[in-house]
Amino acid sequence: MICTDETKARYPQGEVRSVGLRAKEETIAHNLFAVLREFDDLDVDCIYSESFSKDHLGQAIMNRLTKAAGYHVLKV
Repeated sequence: MICTDETKARYPQGEVRSVGLRAKEETIAHNLFAVLREFDDLDVDCIYSESFSKDHLGQAIMNRLTKAAGYHVLKV
């Protein structure tokens, strides 16, 4: 699970990684690649992520997540 510092405690099971504070999207963008590589190294079968705003930098974050997901997006 890819989440933020604010919500990390909501995910008590599995491999959970925070990409930073939601209020500081620049840290999320900076940390995202490292977290994706870490999950790749762990050879996980499936990665879920919280979504981010589609304004400004949030749009770039969501674009990267969408590409990493091979455009397989679940909306819940």
